[in-house]
Amino acid sequence: MKKLLCAMMGIAFSLMAVSSALAVTVIVDSKANGSFGTQNGGSIAMIGFDILGGTTINISASGIINIGGGLTSLNTDAAGIPLSFFLGDPILVTDYTPLQEAAVDAGGTAPGAAPDFGALMGAFVSATFLNANPGFVARDEDLVTVGIQSTALFLIGLSSSFTALEDGKLFLGVNDTFTGNNSGSFTVDITTVPLPAALPLFGTALSIMGLIGWRRKRKLA
Repeated sequence: MKKLLCAMMGIAFSLMAVSSALAVTVIVDSKANGSFGTQNGGSIAMIGFDILGGTTINISASGIINIGGGLTSLNTDAAGIPLSFFLGDPILVTDYTPLQEAAVDAGGTAPGAAPDFGALMGAFVSATFLNANPGFVARDEDLVTVGIQSTALFLIGLSSSFTALEDGKLFLGVNDTFTGNNSGSFTVDITTVPLPAALPLFGTALSIMGLIGWRRKRKLA
């Protein structure tokens, strides 16, 4: 029994070592808004990254982009700039950002002074959907045959984390309208932390060891 437990513990520790965190760095161009929000010809598709179900995704962003055009040209980090900075700029009188579009399509109202203009945003698309739609393009579904639903968009900002319940792709972009005159990029560090496959085995081994210890104590008593 002792040899079996030692073997179980050894396998568990080996598997837990294999199931370590995976870190990658992704460069997100300031023009990558997936054509969400008000359009112009300069936008490019959102940047995709494969993730596995059951993993915790930790995201942190650095870098500065320039949001150009109109009356105002400002620099911002991944947290974004409050829309109040652009009040009076005619390009925003009837225009809307990707995250404003998401809020409206979800049944809400577009925030008039959202603090995230130019911020890093994301969207998750399941592998099931991607496999069923080989013509998928990482752009607003309103503009392509098969694309990303606006309601899938969410704010990331400087940092964020979430757990992927299934396999899929995380797409990254910038919450801006007219991206053609933007410059710069965000450097996004993504760490995926899987649930160790050996965790249940490790727990079982510990439980058996505890039971053996308890039985020995009873015999001694």
